[in-house]
Amino acid sequence: MSMTLRSLHCKTLSLGAHQTSCDLSYHFVSYQGEMEARDKQVLRSLRLELGAEVLVEGLVLQYLYQEGVLTESHVQEIKAQATGLRKTMLLLDILPSRGPKAFDAFLDSLQEFPWVREKLEKAREEAIVELPADCPQYCERWRSSCVQMETEAASRE
Repeated sequence: MSMTLRSLHCKTLSLGAHQTSCDLSYHFVSYQGEMEARDKQVLRSLRLELGAEVLVEGLVLQYLYQEGVLTESHVQEIKAQATGLRKTMLLLDILPSRGPKAFDAFLDSLQEFPWVREKLEKAREEAIVELPADCPQYCERWRSSCVQMETEAASRE
């Protein structure tokens, strides 16, 4: 079972007339059939660019099938699409529901498309861990700590 940092919640606590503190609660959740929100965000934000690359030709589908990310039914459904764009869009629709390792397997499958892999990796690194809107501004300094914790949690998977 993999555990991943899901969210950071900040609460302002009154400690006296002028004192406040930020209480950081880290919530870890189990992902059994869901891709990380950050990876979903990356796929969504680059959807049109990925569609233009016709990613499903070649080894991509076969690699994802080999790794258990896609079922035989998925492969057949994708191959049945009329155009490369529709095939890729269907793949991008399926991937987020295929588990926490689906994004990494997708990256690994892009051996024929190194420029696409680099673009996805860069977007993943730049993805921001979103804090709740009601979090005090001074909690922003904890953002980098949260990203580091998320990275460490992901590497333990």
